[in-house]
Amino acid sequence: MQGDLSVHQPSIFQWKEPPDRIELQRGSIHIWRMRIKEWISCLKSLEEILSQGELSKLQSAKNPSRRVTYTIGRGILRMILERYTGINPSNLDLYYGPSGKPALSKEKNCRTHSFSLSHSGEWLIIAIGMLIDLGIDVEFKKKSLRALDLSERFFSRCEALMVKNAEVDRRTEVFYRIWVRKEACLKALGIGLVQGIKDVRVCSLESPSILIMDDLQEGNSRHKTLICQDLFVAPEYASAIASWPPATSIFQFDGYRTFF
Repeated sequence: MQGDLSVHQPSIFQWKEPPDRIELQRGSIHIWRMRIKEWISCLKSLEEILSQGELSKLQSAKNPSRRVTYTIGRGILRMILERYTGINPSNLDLYYGPSGKPALSKEKNCRTHSFSLSHSGEWLIIAIGMLIDLGIDVEFKKKSLRALDLSERFFSRCEALMVKNAEVDRRTEVFYRIWVRKEACLKALGIGLVQGIKDVRVCSLESPSILIMDDLQEGNSRHKTLICQDLFVAPEYASAIASWPPATSIFQFDGYRTFF
């Protein structure tokens, strides 16, 4: 991931209903947001389009709420991908990397499309791109969060200082802005949160901003470069998307049930 490291502000379009015909251009990212509770009545039909591997993982989940969010997340992902690939949702062949990142199979599907999904609280968000590495994260901002304690435990010194130096009533906001950027970057690179949380260093809250981290593959001394952009999903939520190459435009769609 080399090249021009200057940061250009992408054109970010406001949330709106998606057009009847979805067209994704190279350099653009489409972001979908769905309110989870609006899809609970569709659980059975969404479960029917999951793969055997996904159903096995679903059955192994003991927490009822996690079963619901998993079914809705993977089911809607398949429905959205149908709009881009033209492949029936139940026939989409997805594989999962070592850290659990899903991707379209090389053999049976068009691998030009990349995607990432995240959910927290009431919201599920899915990002779709073309010939791009991308990761997205959303987090509900808990007011009871111990921002200082957690930043000292999980963040680099630079990041922890940003939290500490923020005004007291803004520390939680700063913590979450850093956190979603770190997680979005790790998702873009297909690296697990536990494995890489301290390897992504956020030393600026500018948006967009450049993030550089060491390549964690054994024997690889190169660096990975990503562009990170703050997003607005809903009040009381923090969200960010990381990508490379940089996106020139970001379109945001509301994923209502009636569209599908």
